[in-house]
Amino acid sequence: EVLAGARSDSHLRELRGLLARAVSLQVTPAHYELAAALFRSARQEGLTVRRLNDCLIAAVAITHEVPLLHADRDFDALVHVSDLMVDTA
Repeated sequence: EVLAGARSDSHLRELRGLLARAVSLQVTPAHYELAAALFRSARQEGLTVRRLNDCLIAAVAITHEVPLLHADRDFDALVHVSDLMVDTA
């Protein structure tokens, strides 16, 4: 998803460099359960989450207790219904 947002070849190289330094976090079946719960909680609060995979990303960040760097309004909505920590820097 990150690489798909590259605006140019040089931006793509920059993004690849950033991702090479990123830590991969394990995804378990429990994360899928939490993702579904996050989606339902947001909907019950009248918040729209456009992509269910954003709920999965948030679930992984929540359970691993790491902040999520993003530029996606879905995560801003999920902050209101969870313990998701975000950074938009």
